[in-house]
Amino acid sequence: MRIVTLAMLLVGICAYAWAVDVPLRFQQYSDGSANAMPWSATRVPFAKQPPSGDLKLPKLKSKTPAYALLKLGEAEFLIVLDSRSSSDSFYNRLHFDANGNHDLTDDPEVSVEASYSWWDAYANIRTTPPLTVSLPANGQSAPYSFMIQAYCSFTGFSASLSRKENWERLTVLIVPSCLLTGEFDLGGEHYRFSLCDQDGNGKFDDVASVQEDRNRDPYSTKGDVIYISTGRQVEYDDALGMSDKLFVQDTLYDVRIDRIANMMTLTPVIQGLGTLTLPQGLQRLVLARADGKSSIAYLNPGQTVTAPAGDYRLHSYEIIREDKSGNLWRLMAQSTGNETVTKVAENSQTALKAGEPLRPTMKLAYYSAPGLLGWSGGAQFSFLLKGAGGEEVTSLLSAGKISLSFADAAKWSNRSKEPTYKIMTDDGEIVAQGQFEYG
Repeated sequence: MRIVTLAMLLVGICAYAWAVDVPLRFQQYSDGSANAMPWSATRVPFAKQPPSGDLKLPKLKSKTPAYALLKLGEAEFLIVLDSRSSSDSFYNRLHFDANGNHDLTDDPEVSVEASYSWWDAYANIRTTPPLTVSLPANGQSAPYSFMIQAYCSFTGFSASLSRKENWERLTVLIVPSCLLTGEFDLGGEHYRFSLCDQDGNGKFDDVASVQEDRNRDPYSTKGDVIYISTGRQVEYDDALGMSDKLFVQDTLYDVRIDRIANMMTLTPVIQGLGTLTLPQGLQRLVLARADGKSSIAYLNPGQTVTAPAGDYRLHSYEIIREDKSGNLWRLMAQSTGNETVTKVAENSQTALKAGEPLRPTMKLAYYSAPGLLGWSGGAQFSFLLKGAGGEEVTSLLSAGKISLSFADAAKWSNRSKEPTYKIMTDDGEIVAQGQFEYG
């Protein structure tokens, strides 16, 4: 009897430790967006001179060509922004080293759309349709699709890029135009997901990490995104910061992406774990290791979860709760770069400091923008909510009295009355007043 019991125990342990292999499908889309996925772009460094090395370039017509070296995975691709005529005011031709051999004379012509407006002091060029290349990986190759876009906002009456102030406003972007998608069944649930290369480096498994600078470049991202839902079609609100660990169905899994085999492998983590207690109503949560090397994505986690021992900072979360009147509310928050560090110890329990109580704050920001004849500026007054861990609430919506099971993105439209504000002098005179908006 003892031998049988031991054998059953060993079988149970082995079954628990089995990995889940999920096939992946490469999906390309043509217009920079797909299935409500967000438009994400990353800046590409550029220069007036070509990079060093043995290069073969075509005859260029632009008076001020721009050279950019695009790094995707283990490969590098040279981009040259050019003109069809030396008299053209902005770039309307693009050379791309599609085969990565440093020879731009043997590559097919790139189809682009270009526009220029002296009156609006703005010019733009982008590839259409997107480009597709083969990226080397583990001695083989995998497809990747993206768009290249460049634009410039001019100052004064001159659009010449030889002017320093115009050249400094030139921006070159890469916009990923592909996803990795898949489906799997676990514990009676059917999951659909999409992997998005948000930081535009040709990979889909860069873990989400906390941005240190809240006033960062809007095109400077850290980490990729996984969109995951149960049963229904994946939507924009299903986003989670891509992580190398996924907590689902009360189990923590290591996540591994293999581009060559087109496979995502989920392997249960059963050692070196501590316990975290979470705020009530959490639907989605991403915790990033303080060293930026790892992160955990939690899907419908409940109030008690596991995490490997270490120091963590909040990346983002979504909470859905009912108020005393039965109205359903959804709150979304993200890191500000100054969140409280949560220390998880093996075989110990600790509480994540996040969510309520919420603290309202006011923020006054000055902004400036280029105009036709110079720079113009203004001030923006905003109402902010901070969570218990220092996180910033980015969305606060109500769906009224509806069932949580039907509370998809389309239902979050009913809102309670927005807060108002008044700015007064010391004598009580009202200088300005208005109303904030949820969103």
